[in-house]
Amino acid sequence: MKENSIWRAVREVRAARGAGLKEFASLGVPGIIEASGFDYCMIDHEHGAFVFGRTIHL
Repeated sequence: MKENSIWRAVREVRAARGAGLKEFASLGVPGIIEASGFDYCMIDHEHGAFVFGRTIHL
């Protein structure tokens, strides 16, 4: 199982860094965010241009 990067940040006594995703529903974007060193990716269903059925695969 993949390590939870937010819990890792807590153990390291540092703030978890994240990115908000509003526009790009490409399957590769969360991987790019992860490879950039962010701890999480927040997908904005309220203000973004997403529908649940499509983003469930992200």
